[in-house]
Amino acid sequence: MSHSQADKRRVYLTCRAIFAGNNAQLRRQKKIRDLVDEHKASLGPLIRDLGDNKVIDILKFLLEQGIFQSQVKAKIGFPELFQSSPARDVQRAASENDAARSTAEALEEIASLEEKDNETDEDEVVQPVKEVSEMTEVATSKLPNRSKFRETHRDLRAHRPDA
Repeated sequence: MSHSQADKRRVYLTCRAIFAGNNAQLRRQKKIRDLVDEHKASLGPLIRDLGDNKVIDILKFLLEQGIFQSQVKAKIGFPELFQSSPARDVQRAASENDAARSTAEALEEIASLEEKDNETDEDEVVQPVKEVSEMTEVATSKLPNRSKFRETHRDLRAHRPDA
């Protein structure tokens, strides 16, 4: 039985929260009816206007079409529900322009701060490099000589009681 596009749209809008997730995979009429009965309070006006059987038939059709599972399929089935108004398009464009402008300003500010940091860092870098190289020399001079280590290790192994 063919149902009007307006009835399908109304059923979709009213029931899309109920038939989300796992419920979007229902196909059996009894399971659909049980879920409708479970939500009878929120579906009351729809059921009064269209009737139990008609609502369930439309739901079964929409579920079989995958309308509740996929927003893409819902957009194909009900394109008028997903069209944006010209006013919303203007708001979106203005918002995107503001975001781009503030991003550009933030990037310019970061670049200028980094430039100032680099100028002061160049003066400060020379001194720490000298200190680090001096510390490395001192640290390496205090390390034991590798040949002394091998010699000590050999002596210790020779004096082991189980050797």
